[in-house]
Amino acid sequence: MLWRFVPRFIKQKIANFFGYFWRDCPICGKKFAGFERSDREFLMIEQTMISGIAIGNGQCICRDPKCEEETVRRNSELMKDFFQ
Repeated sequence: MLWRFVPRFIKQKIANFFGYFWRDCPICGKKFAGFERSDREFLMIEQTMISGIAIGNGQCICRDPKCEEETVRRNSELMKDFFQ
């Protein structure tokens, strides 16, 4: 996977050209493009209960494994607090 060696400014240009977002990861703060987001995890930022169903909003995070681990931890804490 040579993609990780592409400089950040080129990834930003690609994101802008193809309409992907370019923002900070809510966990580590590193800038990343929409095509670099984690496919496995989303950070939940709020939960509400509608007719007995938990509904939440979230944010994309980068693909860094440390960020994915931290997201799982934060999401599990949020869910634990929500259902108590």
